[in-house]
Amino acid sequence: MDRTRHFLQLFLAHESDLRAYVATAVRVPASRDDVMQEVALALWKSFARYDPRHSFGAWARGVATHKVFDHHRRESRRLVLLSPQALEVVRRAFDEAEVGGEQARREEDALGHCVKLLPPRSAELVDLRYTERAGIAVLADRLGTTPAAIYQQLSRLRSVLGDCIRRRLAENQQPEAPPAASLRHRP
Repeated sequence: MDRTRHFLQLFLAHESDLRAYVATAVRVPASRDDVMQEVALALWKSFARYDPRHSFGAWARGVATHKVFDHHRRESRRLVLLSPQALEVVRRAFDEAEVGGEQARREEDALGHCVKLLPPRSAELVDLRYTERAGIAVLADRLGTTPAAIYQQLSRLRSVLGDCIRRRLAENQQPEAPPAASLRHRP
């Protein structure tokens, strides 16, 4: 992927969070837009220094923090709403929310994978109960069984799905194994 496309993809994916972060410290909408333009330009100019092994959002918020402080220095006659310490707390909260969002996405992906592994009748039951929000009595009637049996089936399925999700997440946390060719003994 070329540099411009890669930057735009990352910037656009994080732009709304970045705007929200800047808005916590810059209350005047016109000034907020000016700071965002400065942030975007600074991110583009320094993109070659971005390390893709780390969160783009966290890196961008660090750049934005400097631009917010620059703005406050230029506008020192106006009331500064957040101290540097308060802005740091806000930045950390955004960083933690980003990490939480990534974890939720991984869990959702694992759930989707695990539901696909269920037998068709079990997957249908999970779909009816949790996607379509069908009531227990409706499910029992529809599937020709008792509400107690539905509760028991759902309990077992939740346990099976929980185990599968934990395994899937653990598998995805493991570092990738080196290619098999590199494991062979070479004379």
